[in-house]
Amino acid sequence: MVLLLIAWMISVASAQEYFWPTDAGKVLTSSFAESRDDRFHAGIDVKTWGQIGYKVFAVRSGYVTRIQVSPYGYGRVLYQTLDTGETAVYAHLSRFAPALQSAVEKKQEARGRYSVTLLPKKEQFPVQQGEVIGYTGESGIGYPHLHFELRDRASRPINPLTKGYRL
Repeated sequence: MVLLLIAWMISVASAQEYFWPTDAGKVLTSSFAESRDDRFHAGIDVKTWGQIGYKVFAVRSGYVTRIQVSPYGYGRVLYQTLDTGETAVYAHLSRFAPALQSAVEKKQEARGRYSVTLLPKKEQFPVQQGEVIGYTGESGIGYPHLHFELRDRASRPINPLTKGYRL
């Protein structure tokens, strides 16, 4: 019983170490594992009240491992490897933080295309917990919102709400 209590206390303490991903508020429009036509929803969708441009924050310290821009799917999306080894995915962004946005625009100009994928080295874009990494939008598909995912080390979806977030 004591071991169970200690394990629970450790999980609660570590769960509080995740920063909420946006200043848009804590209202969801879609939850984790909702049934979709051909799949389950792999993240949560945070309501942005029909607006774009709310700040998107790094939920933990880590580094940017992938930035992708496409007119489809996730639209403008950023993948961050967290200090836990997990991956955070922030999708449907309107734009990225200035250094990231500049790198995207340089690649778009060099390739002469809108759709690009950047795979930066670990040391290229380190981020600190709470740092602004982008802004909410409606790129890709759908109404303005922030699609947010957490994935384990094997890239399997994790319900972000198990990390202690309060809605």
